[in-house]
Amino acid sequence: MTFKIKQENPILIFECANAHGGDLDVLLKTITSFSSVKYNKKHIKFQPFHPDTISLDDFSWHKIYHQLKFKNTEWKKIIELASDNYNGVWLDLFDLFGVEILKENFSKITGLKLQASVLENHELFSELNKLDLSGVMLMINVSGFELSEISMFMKQFSRLNIKQLILQIGHQEYPTKIRETELQNMLVV
Repeated sequence: MTFKIKQENPILIFECANAHGGDLDVLLKTITSFSSVKYNKKHIKFQPFHPDTISLDDFSWHKIYHQLKFKNTEWKKIIELASDNYNGVWLDLFDLFGVEILKENFSKITGLKLQASVLENHELFSELNKLDLSGVMLMINVSGFELSEISMFMKQFSRLNIKQLILQIGHQEYPTKIRETELQNMLVV
């Protein structure tokens, strides 16, 4: 297995996650605010999901997921605004609802991200396999996997005929506890 490290300026991806609290206006203002950053490879990433396909009714966060969900028409507006203000728009996919949002906004999507927890989601992979992803980058989080498993994932996801496969490593947890953010290690000047 060989890795190629590019020597050019990296893509900077603004992660919106669910900081919007389910408020469309907050998210639209966040998109606009982040867009003022001057950088030539500025991208933004969103997490479309449906609460009923990522959790069961008795899961402690299920009701909160309902509060965080946007409708398809709202996602269209979100992605349109982002596409007008950024060099790239990414979707973090968790379920078939995310694939639905991808399909409805396909021409505006630059990249996809899959968390380590969904790399073995065969239903999600099957739906992605039906699409022409040749113009789309794919980032997969391989944290916690053995090298042999990472190699298997690289082969599997390369079969999607994607533009570029990006491996991501690092601690990710949702919701992230403040002590896990490493904010305490940042130097404040």
